[in-house]
Amino acid sequence: MKKTNLLLAIPYALYSKRFYQEVAKTWIGRSFVYLLILLALCWIPTSLVKIHSIWRFVAFAAADFSQQLPVIHIKDGVASTEAKTPVFIQWTKNQKLAKQMPLNLFAVIDTEDQFKDFQKSSAVLLIRSKTLYIKQKNGKKTMEYQFPKNLNATFGPKEAIKMMAGAKKYIYMLGGGLIYFFGLALSYVRYLLLGLIYGLIGWVLNANLKRKLDYGHLLGIALVTFTPTILLKTLLFAFNISFPFASFIFYLIPVIYLYFAIKSAE
Repeated sequence: MKKTNLLLAIPYALYSKRFYQEVAKTWIGRSFVYLLILLALCWIPTSLVKIHSIWRFVAFAAADFSQQLPVIHIKDGVASTEAKTPVFIQWTKNQKLAKQMPLNLFAVIDTEDQFKDFQKSSAVLLIRSKTLYIKQKNGKKTMEYQFPKNLNATFGPKEAIKMMAGAKKYIYMLGGGLIYFFGLALSYVRYLLLGLIYGLIGWVLNANLKRKLDYGHLLGIALVTFTPTILLKTLLFAFNISFPFASFIFYLIPVIYLYFAIKSAE
């Protein structure tokens, strides 16, 4: 029997009795590869949607930061600003979000070296006239960086926005890549574990339908019957659609297909 191409198998897994007969006979090992290919394809749009949502949050935060930033001039390693200091930069100026973040203070700009409560505050960054302080390890350790005496620069809202715009492609590439590979790996392991459980369900159905499939073949079938659920979840996530009892339906669909596949087996 000529085996179905693994990519063409995806639509066949939605309806084809003949395809499931093939799976029952010859797909013990191929089902594992098929599941990986299916998830690899579905995680492309999923990771794009996720990283786009992350970027929207980052862009919103950057715009929020830029509105609070004063223009900082560094000349010969000495920072100064025309704004009245200290300037307190919050994680967000949005009142609803701020209420959910009791430690909302992000940075303090104090070019006149008057702010003395940095260690007691929730701020993670302090800019003084000649020094940059950054808290690490939940505030238990503070790193200190002296501005080089030959440093001459200007940093303000415009520079912050340009910096974020330049970082966008790197956020998409790095963040999207991490989301894709970690998501793919975790979901593959999850469906393999579910496959073991659905293989047992298939064993019960197999006995009731009086078929002679062993557990290895039933496991292979179970992995393929996840196809409709995986495709449906991908589409719903991509278009941000939800409905009542979705989780129950997602678990029920493979059982229905498992029954159909075992009944189709000769």
